[in-house]
Amino acid sequence: MQPYTYTILPVSASLCDWVESIFIIDVDLKSLSLPAILKYPWSVTTRIYFVIGGGHLMVKQNEASEFRVYPENFVVGPRLENNIIDLGPYRRVAGITFKPGGLYRLLGIPMQEFAKEIDLNLVLKETRELSEQLLHAQNDQEVFCKIEKFLMGQLPDIRPMTPFDKAVEMLAASNGSLSISKVAAFASLSTRQFERKAKVSLGVSPKLYSRVLRFTNAWLYREAHPDISWYKITHEFGYADQMHLVDDFKIFAVLHQQESVIRSQLRCLQALKED
Repeated sequence: MQPYTYTILPVSASLCDWVESIFIIDVDLKSLSLPAILKYPWSVTTRIYFVIGGGHLMVKQNEASEFRVYPENFVVGPRLENNIIDLGPYRRVAGITFKPGGLYRLLGIPMQEFAKEIDLNLVLKETRELSEQLLHAQNDQEVFCKIEKFLMGQLPDIRPMTPFDKAVEMLAASNGSLSISKVAAFASLSTRQFERKAKVSLGVSPKLYSRVLRFTNAWLYREAHPDISWYKITHEFGYADQMHLVDDFKIFAVLHQQESVIRSQLRCLQALKED
């Protein structure tokens, strides 16, 4: 078994206007001699997670607080804090990443309700059977097929895409660089109307959504290209200057130095796997 794999499967055309991808993360931190406790930055991405190996995840908000147990399978909306997560020595997780507003179109529940992790079975009872199937899946392909089949079964209940949803999609595609007034006008809404809808569909104001999205993309790019200068990243992702970029990193990603070592080693493993 590979000590670390992160596999992403793009979904079929019938799902692609509300689902980004299906993924599986499989990591054996013990065999890699890496610590299991990591700190994760802010995020406005919405996901469903199925823990299919390694037992329950543990999480806490800061160094002083106590760890609490995650549900076995859970929904995560916008995460507006630097969570500290104990992955344990081994972790196997499958999940679904939704496009902006996609989870709201599925559940019809305001995304503010998912600022903390929520037990998936409380909002989608039919996932109990899927969870059992995933636990007994023989390989990654079987996991992907069962999750996609489940998503296909949700199609009759998906709320139709609206001009607002298309405007949010345009905002995300711009890396959060478009003005809110311009995006609102595209949806034939006033700025205030657009802001109200965004808080329900995205869980945050469109301004904060844009800021965290831009930071997330810059952070992931830096993780994937550690030799790229911060100056280039500043301009590549539309920051006015490096101080604005630094301010976002101070707020959204207070990362352990130890974690940088972990991520660097995992990148190397992934590169070797791809070769």
